[in-house]
This record gives sequence, structure tokens and C-alpha cells, in this order.
Amino acid sequence: MTAQMSDEIDNQCDEVNFDGLSLHGVTRGEWDPNDGQFSVLSTTLSDMSLEELHNYRMNEWKQLGGPDGGYKFSISPTPSEDVISSDLWRGYTCQYRLSPEGELYLEKYVYPLEGRSLLLEFFGKIEYMKEEDIPEELWLEYDEIVDTGGRPPDIVNEKLTGNFWLIFRKSFEGSNIYVPFINGKVVPDRNEWKYIPSLYDLTRLILRKKRQGDTLNTPPNQ
Repeated sequence: MTAQMSDEIDNQCDEVNFDGLSLHGVTRGEWDPNDGQFSVLSTTLSDMSLEELHNYRMNEWKQLGGPDGGYKFSISPTPSEDVISSDLWRGYTCQYRLSPEGELYLEKYVYPLEGRSLLLEFFGKIEYMKEEDIPEELWLEYDEIVDTGGRPPDIVNEKLTGNFWLIFRKSFEGSNIYVPFINGKVVPDRNEWKYIPSLYDLTRLILRKKRQGDTLNTPPNQ
């Protein structure tokens, strides 16, 4: 899968640091210490074939961070079905804010693809024009696209409640890092964060297992 645009988070809480991490979703899943995974996932990592591993990670994406799963908000995003891109299949990103008290808010849905599409249309209109011949109304059109991103964001301003997890990664192919929130407040202790190996890490482990006959109990890189 092409690397996807990440969500954004405005971290105003001094107790926690997300430097070097990108945000890729939020989930309600419960951690099962016996299986070393989330309860919304039914499969285990032992003795998987590569096909089973692929299905596992696709199911994880849907359940924990994809458009069919994750935290359910009272307001849903409304991306255009006519504007798609391989680097943002869902058509929108989320902007969150972590308050100084450690509480998380979904502030808005942003639609960057629609601005991109409009900019391509704009440059198509002026492709064969000299700069001095471009009419003022086209420059006003350009300014509006730049100022609004092509489409104003959908304002949400919803406070997340209960127990949930933010899903971070160091890179799109990297291990998932799950940061817990208890009763709506972040848990800054990194010993309580959960790390699940990436598809690429798991594939290497499976291939190594086939060659050497070892197990998949190797912990993911943290």
C-alpha cells in the first residue's frame, strides 16, 4: 500500500512527547496481555503464512484505524467520491488537539485532495498564458484555493471520552505504537504504551522462522 497521509495533533500537554511520531488513527480496542494484541483482532501471530499475515494486517487496519473501524464520532467526514489519490484513500485527514490537561479533541476533518484537484485545474487554465495576461479573477480563484485548501474543513470540536488508544508510527511501514487514554486522559508513561510489529517486521520474522525454525516471540522494535 502507498504510504498514507497521517493525521495531525496539536500537543499542548507537557506530560507527553510525540516527537518523531506520526498519527494514524484512534481505536477503542481492549489490550489482551495473554495474546499480546487487541481483543478486536481474533487471530494470533504464531504459525501464520504470508497470506494469513497480510489478511491479519488488513483486518487490523480496518478494525483499529481504517474507515470501517476505530473510534466512532458523532459527526462523520464527508469526502468527495470524485477526488481520490493513492496516498489518501479515505479522502480526508483528522486534526486533533491534546489539551494541557491531557484530554483529546477532534477539531476538524480536512480535505487536502480537493484543493490539490482544484490547483491542477487552475494551472491547466493558465498553462499557455503569460503571467501579465492572467486575468484578476483567476488570481482571486487561486488565492481562494490556497486560503481554504479548496474546500473549508468540517469543524467537529468533539471531546473523546472513555478508554481508547491513539495509533502512532515512526514511519508508515513502521510498528504501530498504541498510546492509551484512560477515562479520556492520556497515559504519559511509555511503559504502558503497546508496540505491535509492522507487516514488514512480521514478514521478515516469518521468513526467518521458515529458514531457521524459530518462533515469532521476538518483540517488535520500540
